[in-house]
Amino acid sequence: MIPEIEVACRGKRYFINSVTVKQYRDYVGLMEKNDSDDMRDIVFFNKKILQGMLENGVSIAELGEMDVSEFLAAVKQIHSVMQDVISQRMLEVVHMDSDEDEAVEKE
Repeated sequence: MIPEIEVACRGKRYFINSVTVKQYRDYVGLMEKNDSDDMRDIVFFNKKILQGMLENGVSIAELGEMDVSEFLAAVKQIHSVMQDVISQRMLEVVHMDSDEDEAVEKE
């Protein structure tokens, strides 16, 4: 169970309380592509991550209108969930499915 993440955008409230495998894969893909130090690129990739978590129900332009503090809080919570909760669970699943007693590294 992941903690519920509340996102306010354009007068509407959205709630993220689950993560699909596709959303996790998309998150990982975006994080791999985000190798820039440019703040505009970082914000763009974070908007794409948030958009994916909201199942593309909000456009990039709409996300640009969000209150900055709410945007940052939502993105921080998403990163926390993906890195601390989901990644740990994925490692457990991979380890349970492994036929050998090999070590699984967490990156």
